[in-house]
This record gives sequence, C-alpha cells and structure tokens, in this order.
Amino acid sequence: MSTSDALDTIRSRVLSRYTMLFLKTWEEERWESELAELALEIERGLVTWSATSGWQPPISNGSVPEMPSAFLDDIVAYPTDHVFLLKDFHPFLDDAAVVRRLRDLVPTLTEQGKTLLFLGPVCEIPVELQTEAVAMDLPLPGLEEMREQLAAVLVDRRDGDEPVLELDDASEERLLKAVLGLTAREGRKALARA
Repeated sequence: MSTSDALDTIRSRVLSRYTMLFLKTWEEERWESELAELALEIERGLVTWSATSGWQPPISNGSVPEMPSAFLDDIVAYPTDHVFLLKDFHPFLDDAAVVRRLRDLVPTLTEQGKTLLFLGPVCEIPVELQTEAVAMDLPLPGLEEMREQLAAVLVDRRDGDEPVLELDDASEERLLKAVLGLTAREGRKALARA
C-alpha cells in the first residue's frame, strides 16, 4: 500500500463517519503532516492531542487534563466535522473507564461527524471497541517520497556551502532503492551520510 492509497482509505472512512481509526506507524511527524493536509482537503477541522501538550488547538484555557476521561469529554465541546489525532494513546486503553468512555462517545461522534485517529507504534484495539474501530498499518515512504528526501539533502548541502553533488539517473535510482524500507527520517539521514 502506498501513502496515497492509505490516505484514500482514511479519507473514505472519515467521510463515511467511521468513529475510530487506529493507525500504526513509527513516522508520527510525516503522518501528522499528511493527515493535516487530508483534513484541509476534506474540509474537516484537525485537533491533535498528546499526553504532554494536551489539545492543539485547546478548547478552553489550554491546561492539560490529568485524567484521560476528562480530555475525552472535551471532544464533545469541539464543533462538528472534526478529526482528532491522538498520539500514543495506547497506554490509556488499559483503563476500563477510558474504554467505556470511548464506547459512550460513539453515538455522539457519529452524529457530529467526528473521527478519532489513534496514531502510534502500537495498534491493539480493546475487544470492547473492535466493532467500532478499524486498524491500519501506515506504509513507509515509497520511491517518490524518498526522492523528496534526497532533494532536501541536496538543498541542505548546497545551503551549507558543501560541494554540490551531481548524480546521474542510474546512480540516483540505486541510492533511492537502497533506502527503501526505512522511515523518512532514517532515509534522509542515510542519504545525507551517503
């Protein structure tokens, strides 16, 4: 599955009012950017959450609620047609009260056109949520995404007054194929080192 295929699947599910998508990836930064662009494209508000920063943008005074059930209550206060990106939420899914609160939210999420996107390296859906949630493994970058990383490395070299590298098409292709299977960040580091 390519990045564009994954985004098409997520788009379809958000527009079909799926309430919870569990998205497994190590590439939080890249996918947060991709999901932000998707939310803009489908005219949905995007709100991100992490245990350290709380909701961004905040619904109230910006303080981070201490209890997971408290920040789940905030979801209802946001306007309709929003996507909520919850980063590394999996540790909270061991709490029966949190799982129960998520189940209680399902009718409201559906009615208000809201979708929760759980983003992180762990994708274990509690049995109580398995009929409401969908799991997806998000793909690593493909050849074209790695080509963008290589272009960025070359720009960094030029801006850093380092010697400009000239790669013929065959060498560039071999270099890009060598970093396939890495995350974008790992690929960029490997390309910069090479």
